[in-house]
Amino acid sequence: MSGILLVVEDDADVCDAIVDTLQALPIKILTAADGQQALQIVRSQPIDAILSDINMPHMNGLDLLARLRMLSFETPFVVLSAYGDRHNTVKALQMSAMDFLDKPFDGDHLLTVVSRALEIGIKSRESDRNIQTLLNDKKINPEEANRIFQLQRELMVMRFDRKSYEMKKKVG
Repeated sequence: MSGILLVVEDDADVCDAIVDTLQALPIKILTAADGQQALQIVRSQPIDAILSDINMPHMNGLDLLARLRMLSFETPFVVLSAYGDRHNTVKALQMSAMDFLDKPFDGDHLLTVVSRALEIGIKSRESDRNIQTLLNDKKINPEEANRIFQLQRELMVMRFDRKSYEMKKKVG
């Protein structure tokens, strides 16, 4: 697997710990110190998954997630929250975050969750490219392409919702 992960974390030490842990994966890791910076990165290049803290200055993780979804970016989004911040974690899951991790995080669990998010993101972008190729080659019409894109997004949201339901049960 190779992909691009965006880590959004305002605490430099935590960000470094995350990046160090994820060096085991064959991926490119980009970092942002807050939601505003993350939004600029997402708008400028393809991202396969996002791991974001919730509580940050300028634009917090929940606002970032809301803005991304409003702009139709369906990138898999994993929330990193301080232990005990269950209210915001549940809110993020309701907003279609894919999963959550508590701080302090377990390295093996971080690798598992991020790998799964990246796998979904990579497959989604690959599917988008295949649909776009069919559209460009005039093998499908624009209406069919839009419907396929829409169905793909709905499937991804369903996948997120199922995981989010399981997480909400776990959170309490």
